[in-house]
Amino acid sequence: MIEYNFGSLKDAGSVAALHADNWRKYYRGALSDYYLDQEVISERQSYWIKRLKEAHSGECLITAYQGNELAGFVYSFSDYDEHGSYLDNLHVHESSHGYGIGRNLMSKSAQWLLDQGSNRPYYLWVLESNDGAIEFYNKMKGEKCDIQLHTMPDGSKCKCVRYVWENIGLLIGYDEKQII
Repeated sequence: MIEYNFGSLKDAGSVAALHADNWRKYYRGALSDYYLDQEVISERQSYWIKRLKEAHSGECLITAYQGNELAGFVYSFSDYDEHGSYLDNLHVHESSHGYGIGRNLMSKSAQWLLDQGSNRPYYLWVLESNDGAIEFYNKMKGEKCDIQLHTMPDGSKCKCVRYVWENIGLLIGYDEKQII
């Protein structure tokens, strides 16, 4: 059984490990091999510890655990900028793909946004080369809006696609069990 909860600093190590693992699997060829093989774990650890220590009320980490193992997480910002609310990270462990965890995490983060009083569009950026994620966001009925060049933590320049959900209410309701 998957248990969804609001995350905190205590989750930083697990979140960083899953983030780094997914980047190693899905960003190979986009980010440098040196970064992925030598630096990504320590860089993501520092990144998540700092982010979660400095988090404020407009930010939300939602975790999905199966037993003691992190199966996935989502990190969102309410009313982030002129585009709306921002889904900065959505990661699901490779062994947990196909069980609805990504959909449920998006649903729960959209519900959190509505609970914060946000009714603005919800958007994210995804590497243009990340075919699996793009397929998922298309299934989630995200609208492809534009493509921009982004500088990644290792200095690589990557084309990223912005997906938007104008009505975040449409993302809610994938999981009938309200655990949060």
